[in-house]
Amino acid sequence: MGWLSHGLFRPDGSYMAELMAHQSSRRKLYDIMVFGMPQDFHYGNGMGTNPIQMMQALSAQVIRHKRVMSDHCVIICSSICNGYFHDERWPYLRELYEMFQHDYMNILPDMNRYGEYFATNQEYIRKYRFCNAFHPFHGFSMMSCGHLAESNTSAIYIVGAQEPGIARGMGLKTRATFEEALEDAMKNTPAPTPISWPCPEPSRSAPSISA
Repeated sequence: MGWLSHGLFRPDGSYMAELMAHQSSRRKLYDIMVFGMPQDFHYGNGMGTNPIQMMQALSAQVIRHKRVMSDHCVIICSSICNGYFHDERWPYLRELYEMFQHDYMNILPDMNRYGEYFATNQEYIRKYRFCNAFHPFHGFSMMSCGHLAESNTSAIYIVGAQEPGIARGMGLKTRATFEEALEDAMKNTPAPTPISWPCPEPSRSAPSISA
């Protein structure tokens, strides 16, 4: 009753909406997020070089830090991107990546119709059962998450890729240096003086960010 009498409870939930909007207006928002992506973390060696796993890692950063990203945020990420797919761990991802390059596959959700086909592939299932590989449907979970990065950023740059075509095949922009990426990124943000944030790499826990 105390909450009700002080107006802190409203049946339509408008109080919490107003509170969250107020907190968001006080929080510093970043226009450019910069971090490095190691090769071996989270799901294993190749997480930062396999293109589909790399997209999941980029999206995981968006999920962690969306609350401090501006609506036009750009990501600049260093990755060796050397073509290492780690086929023993993810035997199906090379085929998924190749399929994504053809047959009107414009965005990752376009691949959804192949989920059952991969999930019932007996050879991939045998590798899951006996060879310590991930289950083939795991790739579709990664792509489902991976699409969030494209949906919630103005652009994503991969810096220092040894095989830049692999990154471009996922819709990512490539540059040789951070300086070149930053120069081009300035064209994608309307902020006159963009605020950059060198955030933790994906393999580390995210710190708490106060307003």
